[in-house]
Amino acid sequence: MAAYSIGYCVLSLYAYFVRDWKYLALTIHLPLFLFCLYYFVFPESVRWLLSHGRNQEAEVIINKVAKVNKVELEQGILEKLFEEKSEMQTTLHTPIDMFRTWDRAKITLNICFNWMVNSNVYYGIALNTQGLGGNIYLNFALLGLAELPAFVLALLLLDRIGRRKVALLFYSVAGIGCILSGVLPSDLEWLSITFAIIGKIGVGGSFAVIYLITAEIYPTVMR
Repeated sequence: MAAYSIGYCVLSLYAYFVRDWKYLALTIHLPLFLFCLYYFVFPESVRWLLSHGRNQEAEVIINKVAKVNKVELEQGILEKLFEEKSEMQTTLHTPIDMFRTWDRAKITLNICFNWMVNSNVYYGIALNTQGLGGNIYLNFALLGLAELPAFVLALLLLDRIGRRKVALLFYSVAGIGCILSGVLPSDLEWLSITFAIIGKIGVGGSFAVIYLITAEIYPTVMR
């Protein structure tokens, strides 16, 4: 998430020097083709290989991981792993499982609502940078940097007070900041920008937390 925030700031720097939006789009998107090289660098998922009976390929990757981490594998541990995996029944899971029971459906709808709120507020602030007044490039960069302290705070609090309380805290900060930024008179431009940044801190932190909650609340097979 911090890398995303830094990229947010770098985008404002690109936009400052590349004013034409078409050339800006090319500037930031053409390097993405380099990610195609990941195919030749990243190994396949061991879990996926085992589930498809490709044990030899999985063994090569496991041995390589052990070598890189300087770990000595116990005798017979690979054979035991392959045996346990072959005995497991592979069940096909679909998005329908997210609504299969009423309790799980309530969780799914709640998660979807949280994602909708986060997305609307996050991108609403980002797209309204010009409406805040002042220098649009500076405002955009500041809104990106504002997320960094939120991530640090989330990291410190998540295991101490729990996911839900941290999410509630960030949602409250985001809501208060955005409302105050929107109702302030136009002659208090600096104060409006300040509260917009506070709102961005809140929604940036809540976005980071909802990623974590979504990943943790469903079983691995459904994820």
